[in-house]
Amino acid sequence: MTMICCEICVLQRSVFCCRKRARSQAEQKELHLEKYPVRPPCSDSCRRKCSEKLSDDVRENVNRTFWSMNFGERRVWLEGYVQLLDVKRPRSEAIQRRKQSLWYSLPQADGSRVTVCKQMFLSTLGLKTDGMITEFLRAKHDNQTPITKDRRGQCSPANKVQHDTIRDHINSYHPAASHYNLAHTPNRRFLEPHLTITGSMCLIFMPRLHH
Repeated sequence: MTMICCEICVLQRSVFCCRKRARSQAEQKELHLEKYPVRPPCSDSCRRKCSEKLSDDVRENVNRTFWSMNFGERRVWLEGYVQLLDVKRPRSEAIQRRKQSLWYSLPQADGSRVTVCKQMFLSTLGLKTDGMITEFLRAKHDNQTPITKDRRGQCSPANKVQHDTIRDHINSYHPAASHYNLAHTPNRRFLEPHLTITGSMCLIFMPRLHH
C-alpha cells in the first residue's frame, strides 16, 4: 500500500533557511568576493584622473577589505568615504535643482584618502549600480544616525504559524511507521494514502488555526 510521508514542506523550508543563516563568516566573505569582483575603472577622460591615483593592487585590496567586513562595519566604512556636501558653485536660483552633492573617496595604500568619481568608487567595490549607496543614505536620513546592524529577517511574518501547532495537527491523524523499511527509517512515520496535505488536512487545519 502506498503511503504518504508526513514531512511538511513548511518544516523542510524552515530547516533550509536555518542552515542558510548559519553560514560562517568566512563562507559569506568568499560569496561576497565572488559576487562583487573589482570592475573596470572609469575612462581616461575622467576629469578626476582616478586611474592615475589608484593602482589595480590598491583597488583589489579595498574591495577585499570592504567585503570582508560584516554588515555594520560596511555601514561605518561608507559613512567615512561617502560624504554629502554643499554644492560649491551653485547655479542661479531659477535653475538650481539641488543644494548638496555626493563626494566619494577611497583609501590609499599609505592610509590617506583620495577623491574619486562615482564610477570609480562603485567599480572598485564591485557594484554595478548605486542602490547600496542610495539605501544607505536613505536609512541615515530617516534615522539621523547610520544603521550598523542588519535588521533583515528579524520581524516575524504576519502569517507565521508555530511548528508545534502543525505537528499536533499531523499527530491527530495517528501517523504510523512503515513495516517495509522500519529498520532503515525508524523515526519516519507515514499517513494513510487517502489523506493529502493540500486537501483534507489543510481544509480542517485552517479553521482551527483562526479559532
